[in-house]
Amino acid sequence: MLVNEKTKMKIAFVGNYLPKKCGIATFTHDLRKSVSNFIPHTECQIFAMNDKKEKISYPPEVVETIEKNQISDYIKKAELINKSNFDIVSLQHEYGIFGGKEGIYIIEFIKHLKVPIVPTFHTILKTPTATQKSVLKEIIALSSKIIVMSNTGKEILREIYGTPEEKIAIIPHGIPNSKQFFDGKIEGIPENKTKILTFGLLSPNKGIEFAIKAMAEVKKQRDDFIYIIAGQTHPNLVINGKDKYREYLTSLVKDNNLQDNVIFINKFLEEKDLVDYITSAEIYITPYLNEAQITSGTLAFAYGCGKAVISTPYWHASELLANGKGILVPFKNQSAIADSVIQLLESPERRKEIQTRAFMDGRSMLWQNTGGKYTYEYLKSCRSETFSTKKNKNESFPSINLTHFMELNDSTGMLQHGQFSFKDYNHGYCIDDNARALILNLELINKYGESHPEITKRLIDVSKNYASFINYAFNKENNHFRNFMNFSRQWLEDEGSQDSEGRTIWALGVAAKLPIDNNMSEWSKQLIRQVYKNVKSYNFLRSNAFAILGLCDYLSVFKDPEAKKILKLSSKKLHEAYISNRQEGWNWFDNELTYDNAALCQALIKAGNFLEEENYIKDGIEALSWLYKTTMRKGIFSPPGCKGFYKKGGEYPIFDQQPLEACSTISACIEAWKSTEDKLWTSRAMNVFSWFTGNNIIECPVFDMTNGGCHDGITETGLNRNIGAESTLSFLISQVKISEALTQQGENIAAQASCNEKSLSRSSK
Repeated sequence: MLVNEKTKMKIAFVGNYLPKKCGIATFTHDLRKSVSNFIPHTECQIFAMNDKKEKISYPPEVVETIEKNQISDYIKKAELINKSNFDIVSLQHEYGIFGGKEGIYIIEFIKHLKVPIVPTFHTILKTPTATQKSVLKEIIALSSKIIVMSNTGKEILREIYGTPEEKIAIIPHGIPNSKQFFDGKIEGIPENKTKILTFGLLSPNKGIEFAIKAMAEVKKQRDDFIYIIAGQTHPNLVINGKDKYREYLTSLVKDNNLQDNVIFINKFLEEKDLVDYITSAEIYITPYLNEAQITSGTLAFAYGCGKAVISTPYWHASELLANGKGILVPFKNQSAIADSVIQLLESPERRKEIQTRAFMDGRSMLWQNTGGKYTYEYLKSCRSETFSTKKNKNESFPSINLTHFMELNDSTGMLQHGQFSFKDYNHGYCIDDNARALILNLELINKYGESHPEITKRLIDVSKNYASFINYAFNKENNHFRNFMNFSRQWLEDEGSQDSEGRTIWALGVAAKLPIDNNMSEWSKQLIRQVYKNVKSYNFLRSNAFAILGLCDYLSVFKDPEAKKILKLSSKKLHEAYISNRQEGWNWFDNELTYDNAALCQALIKAGNFLEEENYIKDGIEALSWLYKTTMRKGIFSPPGCKGFYKKGGEYPIFDQQPLEACSTISACIEAWKSTEDKLWTSRAMNVFSWFTGNNIIECPVFDMTNGGCHDGITETGLNRNIGAESTLSFLISQVKISEALTQQGENIAAQASCNEKSLSRSSK
């Protein structure tokens, strides 16, 4: 299905909100901000829970308050949301923030809503009271989707509350983006000691006394540490100005002679100050006493910032710190805490190993990524009919949306880059992207032309622009194509790269095979004949591969002995490169994986079929199998990042991952399927495609489901916010390739993928 609607969302966020001093308030603030940043034109308004006893001055985004203990106000605000054209309600649920027994008043609010609601559950009890269970089950029944922050939460919802698995989404607690370590100075904190930290609202269930007692044991062996306890005491525990719990902790410090080793920061820390404290620390401790804690924002923050975490095994910690990503100690056991601290102090290598694992894993938890995950779930549940994925039975394969693709075009052709989701005129145009865009358009017209006549007319118009751009790029003086043109329509070189020319030959081949009319067919034939002799001198494998793909399509329509001779020479050169470089454990064409890698496999397979060279097909599939297994890491497609690429025997670079790699791998897998009719290849193509929809190292959709654009990659700090031509074309071409396979096979490939890849996932790196 093709769609091109422009999408906007209006979201009502319901929960506590800053400047109220509580974790839910901070979470709601950060969530609203991250969702707003992810789709800038989304309207996010806050309905803050309020208590008349509190006198809080809220910021402008809080448009209404809901009086906690007035059930009539819940109903009134629900009706206001219904009348105000909101698309969805995001509810932050914690029993204590709503009125009535176990927060039961919130049920009346939800019952009166006519807008889909997606709650985030911050507390999920394994042994609830009858009322607690009834309240949560009612919310679940009335909600479109439920968001939890851990697998444990999901399992409890399924087993105890009978929630259908498909109704639950897991999105980890978000964290701010920050450096792993602070390189500045915090007033009052010694710089020459290893810093250990606990932060958050203090209360007896946090078990801070056991950490303090542990420090007394540590001091018997090491004195080169400082333990920072940052945060206010929970407001409910300060009675008539007396803070008995803090007084108790302070006396423990004094009794154990820890005045020089323990510091209290008795204030509610704003995010900037909190980031400074946590990034200045090496070790983080959560000695909580209650196993049934399903999530901890402070734990998520410390872990995601790359701290070596020591924690008691409450549910969130047990899940997050598994497999050596932290240290778990028994409840109420200061000796175990002390032993773990000493171990980390005396083994910097061990400490660094844990910190690195946590920091890398935490990249998926950055708020800018978490906002994308929430947005994706909100869009799927939204009431607006413009959200096409709601009607799509296969959620992993969204409908084709050409909005951003069209916005990147002007009367000259396709612009190279986007600044966020806007056109970036500074970088002008290139033949690379216009060639890719011509390939995409011709395949779209061929597949959807009759069923979408209005969109097809627009596609034909812009296809003529791409053809005109390619035609104008041809330099008759040297028989080569130029590549880069600035926004003033001035060429920036007389001859482009071999890659750009190879891609242009590829586009001309597709234009010959799938022309919009006879004029395009004749034009492509004449132009390709003027340049294909250049291919003989190509000394780059990828340039060669692009040209091979174009020549195969061209020769499928026109008889041309000279072109076929060049195709044979180029294909032989590519195959010989594979044979000469292939080694055990490294089935590849050269000594590194760089960019557009799978195009080499695709070209060899396609040439093998066209030239009836069985050894080309066999070796092309062998190379593609190796590439797929190499880039599937722990069951997730993780192409080598462009920061250094992947050299044989070297370290595998994780960042920055590019959409182009997903596209080329998908295209090669579909080529392998066409050659072998083995559905394993279409299953693998779907696995790779899931990289776009969120099955990636940061667990965040890379494509923008509001406009069909695609972010420019995955970096160490999350999504690249820019949405340019190459990335958007890579996503759309991937959709078309898989859509073709889905149509021809007439079945749901996605359902097969996980089954077919179980053995591979177990053996992947």
